[in-house]
Formats: sequence, structure tokens, C-alpha cells
Amino acid sequence: MVKGFYEKDGIIFRCLLMCEAGVWLIEYGCCKEPVLVSHDEFASFVHVPAPDGALQIDSLGPTYEKTRLRRLETLQELISDDIHIIDRHARIKALKALAGRSGVSEKTLKRWYYAYLSGAGLYSKKRENKAKIISPDEKIMKWAIETLPPQLSKLIIDGGEKYVF
Repeated sequence: MVKGFYEKDGIIFRCLLMCEAGVWLIEYGCCKEPVLVSHDEFASFVHVPAPDGALQIDSLGPTYEKTRLRRLETLQELISDDIHIIDRHARIKALKALAGRSGVSEKTLKRWYYAYLSGAGLYSKKRENKAKIISPDEKIMKWAIETLPPQLSKLIIDGGEKYVF
């Protein structure tokens, strides 16, 4: 068996490791821990090509590459030993120790590790500008709720055009 990507029920998994007990898989692009699937169940998975962007770092700019290398260096202890895929307790223990040494939270390290295993990448993705455009009416309602006593803000929200202040 060759490591690669497999699909079942519309979900794409990356094959991490094969052992006597079964096959270790991780869902692509998710921050979930690896799962063990029996050899019989794995036979129902279909081999698929790598998803777009999976395991590809060629098109990344220098900032992404720098971030990826820094995170890879931080995770090296976890990545270097397959026991962290197989043994959940060893993985948790290693994450706690690594968090104490690196100054990065355990939750963040776990997210990086699972992203690395799944093939999604170790670089930070651009965050969308989440600034919401607020209409003038919404600004007035927000101001009324935050600053006026409840009775007055209720009057404004329920039909402020009837009242003149």
C-alpha cells in the first residue's frame, strides 16, 4: 500500500501509517486526531488524487515559507516518531512538554500537528477581512443599545421615527 489520499462517503482522508491492527488515517484539512481503520474497512476506501493545495508549497511566498519552516522546526519532535500517531497518550504528553518549552499553546501545537499530518500545510492562511459594513441605521441602533437606558433604547428600536429627542 502506498501512502496517499483516500475517500469514503465524500470525506477525503490521508493515509499515515499501516500496521498489523489496521491503517491510520486522518481527515484532510481538519484538525482532528488520526483514526485507526481495520484492514477490512479500509478496503472500502477509494484511492483519489491529492486535493488541490495538498502537500504543495511551491506557490507560497517567502513569508509563508518562513512560517512553515518555523512551525516545522517546532514540531520536529512530534513528526520524527510515528508513536505520536499511534499512541494518543504519548502524543498528549509530548504536546504538553513541547508547549512548555516552545511558548506556543498546546491547542495551537495540536492544530499545527494535525494540519501537517493531514497534508493541509503548516503555513498561516490569509484571514479574510471580517470588518462588517454597518449601515447608518445599524450604527444608531447599536449606539442606542449600548448607551441609553433600556426604556429609551427600546423606544428607538421599536419605532424611533415617532419620537423626537
